[in-house]
Amino acid sequence: MDNRSISKLLLSSACLAAVISTPAWARDDAATVPEVVITPNRSPVPISQVASSVTVIKREDIERQNKSTVTELLRQVPGISIVNNGGQGQTSTVFMRGTNSNHVLVLIDGMVVNDPSQPGNAFDFANVTMENVERIEVLRGPQSTLYGSQAIGGVINIISKKGMGAPRSNAFAEYGSYNSRKIGAGNSGEIGGTSYSFGLSQYHTGGISAYAKSLGGVERDGSDIYSASVNVASKLTDNFTAKTNLRY
Repeated sequence: MDNRSISKLLLSSACLAAVISTPAWARDDAATVPEVVITPNRSPVPISQVASSVTVIKREDIERQNKSTVTELLRQVPGISIVNNGGQGQTSTVFMRGTNSNHVLVLIDGMVVNDPSQPGNAFDFANVTMENVERIEVLRGPQSTLYGSQAIGGVINIISKKGMGAPRSNAFAEYGSYNSRKIGAGNSGEIGGTSYSFGLSQYHTGGISAYAKSLGGVERDGSDIYSASVNVASKLTDNFTAKTNLRY
């Protein structure tokens, strides 16, 4: 067999390999699962089908950035402003797209947690830690059709972690400036038809003065936050699942 015949044979083999491998690539692309969000339609929908402005803070982002509170993560979301009335532990409110703080509806696992005892029915983020949080969905813009007049600015939905697979535990301890320290532990998994996750943590900081030092404020305003979160889901039948979410 001469060199020309060998070249034709190799070219034919390469073309045949390309034809055979193309369907495999197509199947891999088709098998890619699109990212799904819940908040925009109050039911799972691919984020590519949502017309509103949505930002999703995923578990990977939470673990990589290692923030202590929800407000620290929300500061990075476009269209959101955070106002703190002092240091850690002081009142923290969220303003979205120029609206008032009471125009932002806050949900934890789909349940409204805005404080009705406040005159404006706003939500205070001061003591909401990242304990047992799986993801945060931020829906910007008027959402009154689905959530009522309180969602003029938008909706923030804090979603708890769901237990999957064999039970496993975790624990952590951190220390930083201003005598700040954080310790905690948790466990999650599945037992039979029940999935669960829970976490406990304690966060302390010596803090800074809420009163300007230049005006004589020298006393530090410290903060202690104790958090507990439990998320349990039991599949009773193929069409019915009972869920319990507790957060303190």
